[in-house]
Amino acid sequence: MDGISYTIPHLCAGGWLSVISRPDWTARVLQLADPDSYESFLQRAEAGEYGQAEINRLARSVLSEASGRTWWEAERLIAQLRHDPLLGAVLSTGADPSRLTLAAFLSVIYAVLVRGADHRARTQIEAELTIPPPEAAGEGPEEDMSAMVSRMRAMPGVSTG
Repeated sequence: MDGISYTIPHLCAGGWLSVISRPDWTARVLQLADPDSYESFLQRAEAGEYGQAEINRLARSVLSEASGRTWWEAERLIAQLRHDPLLGAVLSTGADPSRLTLAAFLSVIYAVLVRGADHRARTQIEAELTIPPPEAAGEGPEEDMSAMVSRMRAMPGVSTG
């Protein structure tokens, strides 16, 4: 972040899920860093260089790197596991969060979510996952207008004439 490198050792999906599923995950994810990185972060925070906005930005960057997705997509996919039927369906695929990377496990969640969905339902699921939240303004990749319009049309309650 800002030219400073922080190292987070390899962690299986289960380890990530135990941190990211908590309401205060942005503060906790930084505790996953190796001791030197964590100490460097703490020194900067104590010196007033990092406030809550910087902590959130750093934690979200870490989540994006580990998940191979935008942080909001990863966060939304993880939140889906709170629904017991989906959690059961994911685990019934044989996906083991103690053996998979976070990126691989999130891919399994996504595959289960869209399994059997028709084009419209799949587009709606993708829109719900990928449309950036307001706090992510300017963080996402540029998107062409037609792709954004297609996703918006697939959202529930949207009708076009």
